[in-house]
This record gives sequence, C-alpha cells and structure tokens, in this order.
Amino acid sequence: MKQAAVLGAHTCLGFALCKEWMERGYSVLAVFEAPSNPFEERRQEEMMMTVGRNALFHPARGNEEPDLAGCDFAVCGTGWLENFQAQDLPQILLAADETQNADSGKTIIYTGPVYGPWQYPGEELINWAKTGFAAVPFRDDPGVFAEDAAKTIADLTDSKPFGKTYYLPGNAAGGEQLTPLSRKTPIAQALKELKLHMEQYPFLYDSSALV
Repeated sequence: MKQAAVLGAHTCLGFALCKEWMERGYSVLAVFEAPSNPFEERRQEEMMMTVGRNALFHPARGNEEPDLAGCDFAVCGTGWLENFQAQDLPQILLAADETQNADSGKTIIYTGPVYGPWQYPGEELINWAKTGFAAVPFRDDPGVFAEDAAKTIADLTDSKPFGKTYYLPGNAAGGEQLTPLSRKTPIAQALKELKLHMEQYPFLYDSSALV
C-alpha cells in the first residue's frame, strides 16, 4: 500500500489532499500544525472528527517530529522545509506563487489561490454568512476549488512528476505553462458546498475568528 505524508493537513488544500489520497486507497500520514489557540485546536478536532476511525488516516502534530520513513512521498508548503528537508524521500512543494522560496531540486506545484471548506475565515466569508449568503462572497476570482486542486495534484503524483514544476490555473504564468485541472467544479456548485460547510461549522466564520 502506498503512503503519502501531507505536511500541513490543517489547511484547506492539505485536508482536501488527505481525503483525495484516502479515496484512492493511500495510507495518509496527516501532519497538522500544533494549534496556537483554542479556536485552532477546536477547528482541527472538528476536521479529524469528519474522518472518524479510518484505518488509512494517521494524524500527527508537526511538533511531534513524525517519522516519514515509511512514506512514498511528502507534500508540503514551503514553510515546512526547514524541519523536514533532511527526510530522504521525494517531496512535492506547494507554493501560492513564485515569490515564495522553493527548492528547484524538488517538484514544485504553484497552486495560486485556493478556496473551499476549512479555509481560514476572512472578512468576505464572515460577511457572506452575516447576510444570509445573499450574494457571491468574493469580489475577485477566488481561485481553484480545493477539491479540484487536490484531484489534480493527486493525478500529477500518480504520474510520478518528481523534479518538475507545474502551475495550476490562477497563476500569473503564461497559459502555455498552466496544468489543466483534472476536474473543474462550477463556482455555483462550489459555493453551495462551501455554504453547507459554513452552516455546519458556524463557529469558524464568526467575527471572533478574525481576532
């Protein structure tokens, strides 16, 4: 059985990747950042509860120095490199844009902006909830729906892309460099799923979440 390590499972995209790889039968070492406050601790607990008792899901905290030795590869944001760069396994780096420092010797996927369930709350989403979800919450293009980005990244991983660089739609790179999405959820459907999530976890999108 293949095993993937997701360093940053507490993020919107990281958690979507965990679910995508589990659906494909991967064992997933889901490494969550140690929560720094009660809000984040509750948020992560709720995330883990949605998975429940799944033999493929192995949560861990980053400050516990999880052992990645049994993993086939690790996917992480650039901020995780300092603690895990010594691990001897293929690494896939996720960067929002080219301003983030990325190691050219590893696989790099520039994701651009990503939105969806479990994203950290901003004023746009909090105001959307306050108004009863009356209008489209985003003033600008929100980017790629997290589940679509996760499916695309998982497909790239299955093709063993190690050592290459990819750009998902939403980046400033030229169109000829963009990697097509494996699936593109219509924004109306994506917002419907996001609305259902926000209604299920209202504490995430209360104004106090911005403090």
